[in-house]
Amino acid sequence: MNKNIFILFVIFFAVSCNQQGPSLTNGNNDSTSENSQSYPADAVFVRDMSITSANAYNNLFLDSNAVETYIIKKNLPDIEAAAIRNFYNSRNFEYAWFSGDGL
Repeated sequence: MNKNIFILFVIFFAVSCNQQGPSLTNGNNDSTSENSQSYPADAVFVRDMSITSANAYNNLFLDSNAVETYIIKKNLPDIEAAAIRNFYNSRNFEYAWFSGDGL
């Protein structure tokens, strides 16, 4: 799959998954910002540690350091990096498109 299409898909999916107003890691999670959904483009949401291998839909999890290494290596713009971080933070780095059974 084309790399740019994949990144756009990840961003789209991440944005659609984060519509419930998760908490920000920078502490800026007052009720005004949560209700208006006006987060800064590079805001990163808190990792959902309630998702574990015992209750996850998937049996595969990413290494969070590998995701950061990818972001740095590809020199992604802040908005794309935040979208990737938010997507995987909301899943506790559970794989999205792959499982032990395949796609």
